[in-house]
Parts: sequence; C-alpha cells; structure tokens
Amino acid sequence: MNWYYVENGQQKGPVTQDQLDELARQGTIKADTLVWTDGMANWLPYSQARPGSGAAPMPPVTGATYAAAMSSGDPETIARDKVKAPSIAMLVNGALIALFSLFGTMSHLLGKQQSMPDLPPEVPPWVPEMIQAMQGPVGLAANIFSVLVGAFIIFGSIKMMKLQSRGLAMATAIVSMIPCLTGCCCVLGLPFGIWALVVLNKPEVKSSFR
Repeated sequence: MNWYYVENGQQKGPVTQDQLDELARQGTIKADTLVWTDGMANWLPYSQARPGSGAAPMPPVTGATYAAAMSSGDPETIARDKVKAPSIAMLVNGALIALFSLFGTMSHLLGKQQSMPDLPPEVPPWVPEMIQAMQGPVGLAANIFSVLVGAFIIFGSIKMMKLQSRGLAMATAIVSMIPCLTGCCCVLGLPFGIWALVVLNKPEVKSSFR
C-alpha cells in the first residue's frame, strides 16, 4: 500500500506503510500531517488515518492558528494549483477551435468559400470531389461540429479548474488530443491534453475532485 503525505505545502511519496510509520517515529510526519492512500475519500491527519500506529493525538487548534497551519498544506489548494495551468491551456485551445470554426461557419453561410484551386492532372479524381464537398453542406456541418467541440473543451476546462467532475475533465483532455475533432489546433491540443491527463492522475488531484 502506497501512502502520500504533505510536507511544507508539497505532496511527498509514495512511501510504504512501514516507511510512513517510521517517518512518524522520526518526527518527519507529525500527528497533524495530512496523509492519503488509495481508498480514502479525503486527506486526513496521520493520527486519524493511522490510529493504531501509536501517534500522539492531534492537538486542538482553532481560529487563525488552524488557518495558518492548513493554508500551505491544504490538499484542495495544492490540487487547484496543479490543475490551474493545464486547464487554462486547454481552455485557450478550446477557444481557438471555437473561433476558427465559427469563422468557417460564417464564411459558408455568407457564401465566401474559396474557389476550386487548379490541381495537377495526376491528382486522383476523388480529391476535387472532397474539396467541393468540404465547401458545401459537409463543410458547413463540420464547422458547426467543431464549434461544439470547442465549446465542450471550454466547459470541461472550467470544470477541471474548479475540481468538479474528474470524468468530464479526463474526457476533455482526450477530446483535445484527437486531430479529426480539433483540426489544426491538435498541434496545441495534443501536448495540452497529455499534460492535463498526467496532472489529473496525480493522487493529490484525484482525491480533491468533487
């Protein structure tokens, strides 16, 4: 069983249960040190998570003392700091997808599609057919769909930033990496999506989602 603990506002670990108890005996982990392992709904003080370990009960703290003790090591604060950058990156990518696709949609509706380019004779016949299709209803539908994809990524990124619905946040990261859904913006979506997935799978982040 792997354990994680908070030290000076930073998540440490993983360590085994025996190593965790040894750190407590050495004084590195105190009774009020926040710890977490798989199966726990939230981070708990060591003395509550390991009541049979012989740790001294956590001394009562109130008011400003409690706020000062928890401000640097609050798991939710740590998780919010970790998801902030990748969620903003995906939000920006979603906004770019929506804007480019909205521009394409308006161009179709206003009849401002580009004319058929001159193609060399060796080009297969299906190529001009595909270009014509993308300049017609198929292209319009594709642009509208991309606007919805961009809106979905924006919505999921906001939820991720608020630590709400981890499943939706994971889906948002995956969608942002799929080239056929994001078009040219996949150049940004691929690294941003991978970044978000790595952060979303960190134990301290997983346990803080509501």
